[in-house]
Amino acid sequence: METINILYVPLDERPCNLQYPQLIAQLQPELRLHVPPIEILSQKKQPADLERLWQWINQQVEPCHAAILSLEMLVYGGLLSSRLHQHSVEVLSDRLNRLRQLKARHPHLLVFASTLIMRTPAYDSSEEEPDYYAHWGRAIFRWGWLQDKQQRADLTASESAEWDHLQHELPIEVLNDYRDRRTK
Repeated sequence: METINILYVPLDERPCNLQYPQLIAQLQPELRLHVPPIEILSQKKQPADLERLWQWINQQVEPCHAAILSLEMLVYGGLLSSRLHQHSVEVLSDRLNRLRQLKARHPHLLVFASTLIMRTPAYDSSEEEPDYYAHWGRAIFRWGWLQDKQQRADLTASESAEWDHLQHELPIEVLNDYRDRRTK
């Protein structure tokens, strides 16, 4: 039976994203999952070493039939890095373009890429978010929720009052950074 080789770049280093897929792949003897070494992946708020990761990809891709790739890892350096980065759209686009180049060099490769919508937690904590979330996390969530509702339907009187309050309470640099991150 022919071995099926799959290149796998996880969302981050957590066991649910790194180890569990490997354990599942081991259930099929004809399946070989090519997984990057943990030391080049993200480590919580520390982004992956993207140059080393791409070197690894380029070394491993030749025998692979398919690739399962996290765009958060390839573009930002991991899930938490996607929430914390300060990169320009140009830098992020250049990183994404590396995937196009990979596909051009390996047209036989089936590519399955995934990405997430940046979350906005409904509480104050900077554990996995920018530092300002420690004080402004809940307010940012409410601001975003009310903005979305306002675009889809009318706000109630109390929601309008809350919206007005948040418009004045939230520092403009916090709102600008939040909106900029969401846009990217």
